[in-house]
Amino acid sequence: MTSKLVQEGLMAGDSVVIPKSNVGLIEHYGVYIGTDKMRNHIFAENNVNTGVRLVTDKTFFKNCNSVLAVKKLTGGNVERGKAVQRALSLLGKPYELVNFNCEHYSNYVQNERPNSQQVTKWFWTLLTLIILAISFRQYFKPSTLKFS
Repeated sequence: MTSKLVQEGLMAGDSVVIPKSNVGLIEHYGVYIGTDKMRNHIFAENNVNTGVRLVTDKTFFKNCNSVLAVKKLTGGNVERGKAVQRALSLLGKPYELVNFNCEHYSNYVQNERPNSQQVTKWFWTLLTLIILAISFRQYFKPSTLKFS
């Protein structure tokens, strides 16, 4: 899969987004680093079990047969070199779901802003559900429901 992406213009510093779940609710982000001496395609990812690490494309695309998006790094070779340096400088940093997940890591590598739209989306969804639950609870108080 990576060879096709490289043919289509994948370059060091670009982020690749793949589905993490079969239902498409969770996405996994990785940063393409380039090739090693053995000509393996290398990605940097923030893994829930190991933290930030380097993996081959075989590991990155394991159990995945599609790519949701490729987020191109803006800039030239200098910016790409800096992005790869940022990616490598965080090797070993632990994964944190809310503050430093794979999307945070990818965005930090690309633009030095560690943010996650997935976390923001889930936060607002959860908050909305809590507000709805509280509203319905007040509307359907047990004392107001009478069964004969």
